[in-house]
Amino acid sequence: MPEFWYKQVFRSELGVTVDAFFIDTQIWRAYSSVVEQTIGAEAKQQQIEWLTAELAQSTADWKIVLGHHPVYSAGSHGISSVIFEELDPLMRQYGVQIMFAGHDHSKQLMMHRGLNYVISGAGGATARSKSNEYPVGSQKHIFEDHGFVGLSVCNSFTANLTFYNADGQEQATAILAATPPDASPEPGKPALANGDAVELAPVCGGVVMRDVDLVCP
Repeated sequence: MPEFWYKQVFRSELGVTVDAFFIDTQIWRAYSSVVEQTIGAEAKQQQIEWLTAELAQSTADWKIVLGHHPVYSAGSHGISSVIFEELDPLMRQYGVQIMFAGHDHSKQLMMHRGLNYVISGAGGATARSKSNEYPVGSQKHIFEDHGFVGLSVCNSFTANLTFYNADGQEQATAILAATPPDASPEPGKPALANGDAVELAPVCGGVVMRDVDLVCP
């Protein structure tokens, strides 16, 4: 890893372009005292500003964000609240089609409002109990054995996602579309597969108000 956050650019022989944005979600969640000691207390804001600027100027066919903590997950950790509230709207605003994460020790694919959420965290530890904190109907695949998930970008329209077990045997495949996701932020927390009901965030003048107690008249 060259930095705590960085971008890699890929271009195929046919000219298909992929911008991969590697971020440190531990910094994003403000849980890393090591980082604060190394690069300062402003690391989170610096990372947000960097990602915002890079996404805004990206013209790649595919935009992929990769970080440790997921937005949604069926695994024991479930939703990462800060990632859901801050990163998810940013990815939607700038047309990110895929987010890769880990944290939970399983392999998952969730598709929600046009954004593909992939978890590939089954490289070592065993999967734990389920939280099922993902939007109703979004879970397309989940495997709780060891293994990994691979992505093949075929063209500027589709990519192939493949689930493998620990022996490298194929378990399932899915076709992901390059169509940008719904750009509007999530209007609160969606209904989840574990039975949690919709939690709508307050809205002021058409703007979703997050983490506030008061709503303008």
